[in-house]
Amino acid sequence: MDSKVFLSYSRKDKSQVFALKDEIDSYLGSGSCWIDLHGIESDQQFADVIINAINHTPIFLFLYSENSKDSVYAKKELEFATKKKKKLYL
Repeated sequence: MDSKVFLSYSRKDKSQVFALKDEIDSYLGSGSCWIDLHGIESDQQFADVIINAINHTPIFLFLYSENSKDSVYAKKELEFATKKKKKLYL
């Protein structure tokens, strides 16, 4: 995995997130920014893919919004990234 940034967000904010992902990729290079819409087909695969992605990206970017602060998955991602002592940007 060559991604440098893991984006944690609420899917309710996906239009803003996709725009930000495109900006990061244009600045750092295509594929530099990882989001969770890459071939996830089951709950178990979701957990495995997310954990793997957080483990392999040096930067964790939590996109705070009214939606993400209420998102169970976004909170779990933030907790896991904190435990792994990732560089956090909120």
